[in-house]
Amino acid sequence: MDIKLTDGRYSASPLGGLAAVRGAEELGQRIVMKLTARRGGFAVLPDYGSRLPLLLRTLASERNTTARQLVAEALADEPGLTLDTLELGEPDASGALDIALRFLYGDALINVSAKVVDAR
Repeated sequence: MDIKLTDGRYSASPLGGLAAVRGAEELGQRIVMKLTARRGGFAVLPDYGSRLPLLLRTLASERNTTARQLVAEALADEPGLTLDTLELGEPDASGALDIALRFLYGDALINVSAKVVDAR
């Protein structure tokens, strides 16, 4: 069980206090956190996070393959999780791009999306 985040903020429970997430929803939240955190950004957890911002400096023809490799690297410590589909958007005016992913975890399908921004 983990505390539910909505747009990066803790979510309130209808009964007061903080809302919780469990199961596939919890795993989906953990996936998004790992993919959007900059790898090496936490001194005590040097392998936490991803290097997805490298996609913004990758040739468009190589982006999909590179994205799959970077996602696998970021989620290597999530046993039983299999990437099913990955869709990349085109960079927007600010240079950021959207990534949509679907994972298989046992019998569950987990859909997540994130925005890849340059961390420089």
